[in-house]
Amino acid sequence: EKDRTRRYKTANGLALDVQRFLADETVLARPPSKVYRFQKLVLRNKLLFAALSTVAALLVTGVISLSAALAREREARQQAEKDKRKAEQAAKFVEQLADDNENLINTLRRFAEMLQTEGKTAEAEKMRNRVLSLISKRSSGDLPMSSEESGSLLALKSAIEARHGQWEDAATDAARSLEFQPLASFRWSMVAALYLKTDNHSAYEAFCKKLVSEYRDTTNIFYADQVAKACLFLPAPDIDLAVLGRLADTAVTLGARDEGAMPFFSICKGLAEYRLGHFAASAEWAQKTLKSPRKDAYPHAYAVLALAHWKLDQKDDARAMLAAGEALAPRQMPANVTEDPGTAWLAWLYARIQLDEAELLINPKPAKAIELNSQQRDGGG
Repeated sequence: EKDRTRRYKTANGLALDVQRFLADETVLARPPSKVYRFQKLVLRNKLLFAALSTVAALLVTGVISLSAALAREREARQQAEKDKRKAEQAAKFVEQLADDNENLINTLRRFAEMLQTEGKTAEAEKMRNRVLSLISKRSSGDLPMSSEESGSLLALKSAIEARHGQWEDAATDAARSLEFQPLASFRWSMVAALYLKTDNHSAYEAFCKKLVSEYRDTTNIFYADQVAKACLFLPAPDIDLAVLGRLADTAVTLGARDEGAMPFFSICKGLAEYRLGHFAASAEWAQKTLKSPRKDAYPHAYAVLALAHWKLDQKDDARAMLAAGEALAPRQMPANVTEDPGTAWLAWLYARIQLDEAELLINPKPAKAIELNSQQRDGGG
């Protein structure tokens, strides 16, 4: 040290500084800065400072976690407020649109689909019902609509009612929708199935006679399939089964290249063969559907297979097919079907009609078995 006053005056002074160094105390041989003195303090109290560091780390972590939780909660509240404002704005816009009668159907569907794609099924349903209520109030003539709009809206209303188990209302609105859109062929089997669901056999038979009378010679594959399907659910006594068989054949022959529709055409063809008493052919056609990727058609196919196998005296196979169909389309409409805004409910209903028939055939109850024999002609029953 150049400064003579900072040099060790004696050997003993040097020894004392060495002892201080070994004891992690501040030595006299270097400037005693605050950082240096703190470092020495830490070295002398390692356990204490380790504990304090741990506590500090936990406190910091806790503060960070709490801040993050509060931020998430704040964000959730803000999102909820946004969603609420969006729903209110949408409802207000639709109400104004209803008053103006401009593009009502397209707007309804756009908002409902927007909510549905966001996973807000309940809100989508509420939106549909709210607009339907507005239209209902103006149905007396205050809100004129085109036939296309009226028919589409009634069909949408019918689907909502069906998913809620309001079958009578669903049948009424579905039938009314055809008054506005008589060529909406994809709705023919829907109306027929709803008539059967509500046990309105007289309306069902009259509807089927009208369809067969008007379209018995059609070459349109979708018309042919829909007429055959609608009238094969439960053949009316005065309808020629051969005509229905020919229509079902038209669909599978001319529509063979339509891969999306063929699984459904095949079920109809299988049901036609069953009604005509061709049970092996019926099973063969229904089996084709099970080889397709259209799983939504499987329950109806299983039902037809259960009927055909029973008539072929293949009792175990019939019971197995019935059980498979029941598993996919149980008697009580499952939640995944009621919440589906598409046509899942309709596939369920079609399957249930034939599954109920198969149940009565395989496990008959005396009174119902008599009723089945008096109302159905299945070619061999």
